[in-house]
Amino acid sequence: MNNTRTPNDSMAPGVLAPRTLTSQVKIGAIYGAIWSLVPGILSELLWHPGQAASVVASGIITGVIVTCLVSPLLVRARWWQAVILGMVSLPLGASLFGLIVSSMHWLIFKATGVQLRFVMQTVEPPGYLFDPVDVAFEYVTHSTTTFFAIGLIPLAILTTLHLFRRIDRSRQMTPTTLETAL
Repeated sequence: MNNTRTPNDSMAPGVLAPRTLTSQVKIGAIYGAIWSLVPGILSELLWHPGQAASVVASGIITGVIVTCLVSPLLVRARWWQAVILGMVSLPLGASLFGLIVSSMHWLIFKATGVQLRFVMQTVEPPGYLFDPVDVAFEYVTHSTTTFFAIGLIPLAILTTLHLFRRIDRSRQMTPTTLETAL
């Protein structure tokens, strides 16, 4: 029987162990739910029950996506690289959140006829205004270039550093563990 490992093995350096994907989804959902409070409070999106539910759901989806995108990069990163990834994760998360929340509002409008913040009814055709790219751009702009950036950029860095500390590096294949595995 061949006991050697191939570069495609799940234990290879830079590859996350399968069990960590589940924990990344859980962590991303928690991060996303917490981060959804930022636009929820700053944009006053939490005062309507349907709108609040869509904001939290969009935050959870965004948190899972950003966590799953950033985690593989953090496996082999150093702390200063994690700081840079934290700064990059803010505009990434803001744009994804804007796209997801506005799309969710459109789906709610189409399914129920309830008009929420990012889908406005008009009298002229097409009957509603819907521009998820504009919403995404606004969230990126407001989170990175206004005075809110003073708090949001450090918060994004802290969130990424927290994820960095939770990455399971013990399952990585190093020369020492490779020798013991053989």
